[in-house]
Amino acid sequence: FIFGNSTLLYKDIGSDAVNVYYPAYVHLSDYLRQHGIPSWSFSMAMGQDLFPYLGWLLITPVVWLPKIAIARALVYQHLLYVAVSGCFFSCFLRYRSINVQASFLGGILLAFSAYLCMGSCWFILAQEVVAFSFVLMATERAITSGRWSYLVPAVALSGLVSAFHLYLSAVLLVFYVPARLIELYSWKPIPILRTASLLALVALLAIGVAAIATIP
Repeated sequence: FIFGNSTLLYKDIGSDAVNVYYPAYVHLSDYLRQHGIPSWSFSMAMGQDLFPYLGWLLITPVVWLPKIAIARALVYQHLLYVAVSGCFFSCFLRYRSINVQASFLGGILLAFSAYLCMGSCWFILAQEVVAFSFVLMATERAITSGRWSYLVPAVALSGLVSAFHLYLSAVLLVFYVPARLIELYSWKPIPILRTASLLALVALLAIGVAAIATIP
């Protein structure tokens, strides 16, 4: 795939790559060049609003390429997902005070996990691994150092994958944050509630940032 002997589009198992995602990427690439910001298109089904695909401009960089280059570029997009998700998860482990070697190994194991590899034909799987590893890293950074600036783009990015992924991020945070705060503060309710409330407000801000794409 990397050196051009094969193209990362599956025609049997995983055929959504060639039947669903690839045509959508090509159409969005054409639309950007012909009309600009995605809006209404009669080229999808009987007509469809493309504005909810606005997030694809960030999370699927191949749509910026000419359509003739998209198929060959898909492998490099997937390698980008692999590298970024591995880096995010390694940073998350470092914030958890795991040593460098173990953190690096954890990032490698996530980056080449079966689930992320399935994202080479169902691209949304790779995108959500990137998004949720970013959410984990940003949340741990906010909890351990009080720096919450990464949490806004992290949660917003999950919303750009799809509006449903905002719900999945909420589930992740609702379980992870209280468990982590209990680990840090034992059963002291005041610091737990204070920190959890602050992180919840930050997450709401992130939902507002992503709303331009998620509300439609």
